[in-house]
Amino acid sequence: MQPKIPFTLVPTLLLLLAGCTPTRQWLENQPKSFREGYVAGCKNGKARVENSYLPKTNDTERYRTDEEYKKGWDEGYEDCKMDRETDIMMQRSRLLR
Repeated sequence: MQPKIPFTLVPTLLLLLAGCTPTRQWLENQPKSFREGYVAGCKNGKARVENSYLPKTNDTERYRTDEEYKKGWDEGYEDCKMDRETDIMMQRSRLLR
């Protein structure tokens, strides 16, 4: 027998995780290279949730040689991927009510 998870637990946890996304002000205070990587990674993260067959794409040379761009890309990808997954889960939980 599998343990039952309260129906409201999943949306609550997702809302808590959604609060982890950086603020616009925080992003504006980062180096330009980081911001550019973050925006590119974010775009990829959202697209990947919509279609898991899409490959991750980035400026391969810059990703390999520019540490700030790489950090931004990785963070943007994870943040926006998680945000989009949270949005989808919240939409599904509203449909099940």
